Amino acid sequence: MDDIIIPSIDELDGIKCLSRVLQTASEYGLELNLKKCKFRNSKIEFLHHCIDFIANGKIGPSLDKNAAVQNFLEPKSVKRQKIFWPHWLFPEIYPKLCTMYSLNS
Repeated sequence: MDDIIIPSIDELDGIKCLSRVLQTASEYGLELNLKKCKFRNSKIEFLHHCIDFIANGKIGPSLDKNAAVQNFLEPKSVKRQKIFWPHWLFPEIYPKLCTMYSLNS
């Protein structure tokens, strides 16, 4: 098991929920690596998304992933466009890409 997120309304509720999770894990013989555990976080990164519990559970893209997409260089040549828009990944737009490639060559 990798990740366990225990949401709570307040600190007391969080302690109760954590206690139940730890008890259940113990009953099933599961061990937690306390070095990897993080407690009382108001914002977490989970599955490449950032979840902000202070902002009512607002979910957005991971800041690292978002920066990588925003800083991606725009393809300048037809060869680079073909690499950027592979036909096998976007089969529904491939005819439009062929038109775009022919206009740019």
